[in-house]
Amino acid sequence: MEIIKRNPKAFMMAVAMHLVLIFFLVVGVDWLEDPKVGRPPVNVIQAKVISEDKVAAEAQQIKQEQEKEKAKKQAEKTKAEQELSELKKKQEAEKLHLADLEKKRKEEAKKQEEAKTKAEAEKKELADLEQKRKKAEEDKKTEKRRQAELDRKLREEEIRRQHEQELQNSLAAEQNARSAEQNDRAFNAFGAAVEDLVTRNWLRPPGTGTGLKCTLQVRVSTTGTVLGVQVVQGSGNEAFDRSAEAAVVKSDPFPPPPPGLNDIDFIFDPDNQ
Repeated sequence: MEIIKRNPKAFMMAVAMHLVLIFFLVVGVDWLEDPKVGRPPVNVIQAKVISEDKVAAEAQQIKQEQEKEKAKKQAEKTKAEQELSELKKKQEAEKLHLADLEKKRKEEAKKQEEAKTKAEAEKKELADLEQKRKKAEEDKKTEKRRQAELDRKLREEEIRRQHEQELQNSLAAEQNARSAEQNDRAFNAFGAAVEDLVTRNWLRPPGTGTGLKCTLQVRVSTTGTVLGVQVVQGSGNEAFDRSAEAAVVKSDPFPPPPPGLNDIDFIFDPDNQ
């Protein structure tokens, strides 16, 4: 069937030829004799019939022969392709071998050139090192002289700086002592003024005895305005403590405090003012 599909015309022609032969064998036509009038004699003709099995067998044989021919051509083609592939591989290997040899030759030439360049560079480096060594010796001598001169100047500068520092320390100590004394006087004066002012504005609560005192903390602004007041250590008598806070609020504003003084802690003891 595969042969019939590939060669339908040849198959049809073969079948047609076989049918024509069968027809002539059955009919018995003689093209050499003239037709005779009358009833021809009846002759028994032996007809040979070709069966479909035989046709199929012949077709199968043709198919097998074509298959063998095709396989033979395919084998020859495969062999030729293998030989061509082997030849290409050999050519490629030879090409790679030649390229490798050329690469090695170039690398060897490069190494020789690098070795030559390196030798020249080492020779030049040795000459430069010798020149640098001589220059370093000269620089070392010069540096030694310069260092000695610098050390002398540094010693002189250090002595001068020590004298100046001692003088500045002495002046600063005197200034600090004067500032501390002034601050103490200012703080004492401010504290005395605040205590006197708060005492004069204080009203003793009814029923409180003498000898009571409490510690107040008052926050003031730079202008003396009272920003807040609280009892940090009470007297044990709440009415007395509240009266002390009220006296501070009533004394607002205080005199301007000394610089840096914002929180004032003082003991309110009206009986010992």
